[in-house]
Amino acid sequence: KYGFAANWDYIVKKTFVYEGTPLFNQYKLDGVLVKNDMGMPDFRFLDDAVGTLYQFVSSALKDGDENGRNGVFRQICHGTSTNFVYAACLRSLLGQAGNANGRETVMDYERNMSQIRKGLSGHTANWFSELIRLARQGWTDGDAREITETHLSEDAIKEALIGFRYQNQKLKSAARGQKWPQYCADIASRIY
Repeated sequence: KYGFAANWDYIVKKTFVYEGTPLFNQYKLDGVLVKNDMGMPDFRFLDDAVGTLYQFVSSALKDGDENGRNGVFRQICHGTSTNFVYAACLRSLLGQAGNANGRETVMDYERNMSQIRKGLSGHTANWFSELIRLARQGWTDGDAREITETHLSEDAIKEALIGFRYQNQKLKSAARGQKWPQYCADIASRIY
């Protein structure tokens, strides 16, 4: 409800297989059971295109440093989730305290953050759609990277992060500049 998720693996899911479970036994019967890099039970996808798609998407989201796609994406995902919870608390508390200006400031923050999040969600949805189309047509790593740069470029993600940070600073400044109750100012200071 409040954002993407804290980690790439909440966006790209793959079932875990545990020895002794009905799923383990079924995968063993199906002949798709393998061991992962750590020697734990895992499975291979029956459709190689799906396996390739999974590998590409997961590596595109998890690889890289703090300033790369992963670092920025993780900051946005985690920050969005946390900050929307803080904002909802602030809106409620300021309303209860009768601080209409403060409540309106928080509602403005939520609207602006939602717009930024919708834009990034749109980029991500288009990226997935194009990658799925490519996987169905026949996979090439070069085409996948081109699609990634087109729909989920590091610049677009960084631009969203700059927008988030600007809105966060704007809200913190409002908390300091307006006469908010101390407990509300404390909550606002936790937004990052």
